[in-house]
Amino acid sequence: QVTLLLNEEATRVRILDVLSEGMPTAVGERDRVLVYFAGRSVTRGKEDRRKTYLMPMAGDPTRPVGTGISFPKIAKYLAALKAKHTTFMADAPGGAVGLPHTTPKADDQGALRDNRNSEAMLCLIAARHDQRALSHEGVGLFTAAFLHGIGGAADLDANALVTGSELVRYVNARVYDSAKRHLAETQTP
Repeated sequence: QVTLLLNEEATRVRILDVLSEGMPTAVGERDRVLVYFAGRSVTRGKEDRRKTYLMPMAGDPTRPVGTGISFPKIAKYLAALKAKHTTFMADAPGGAVGLPHTTPKADDQGALRDNRNSEAMLCLIAARHDQRALSHEGVGLFTAAFLHGIGGAADLDANALVTGSELVRYVNARVYDSAKRHLAETQTP
């Protein structure tokens, strides 16, 4: 099942309705959920209290609290889903401010690779809060890397399965390299 909100449909009210009402009733325990947002974001606050807000259609970047959707709010709705795997991708700057975050240790790779049988949430954001989400030849670097990665390029161990940790490593490296090579800028998912 796909819920697609494009342009004028992607209002704050409609996005929150899908996250809070539509998805909880439609998603079951064996389902995998992908939420993908492409657009603007605004980050406010000092380092230890910083929040990033996605800016939907008609969102006012000078009033992100009232017209945007904070990453903690999105994380709350996604964490409440009964889904087996939940993935949140945002082709917008903001870093993972307010989203669940873990950094795997070298000895955790085996556990991360074999999470296909347990519940998991993956959050990947196009750029840090102090960077721009860049495009090359009309396509976002993050979106291009994500699509290429899930198409198989991120299968780093060539086992015909793209895991979340492989996708993160692939997207991070490809976006960073593409930004440097094509645009002489820095973008770090």
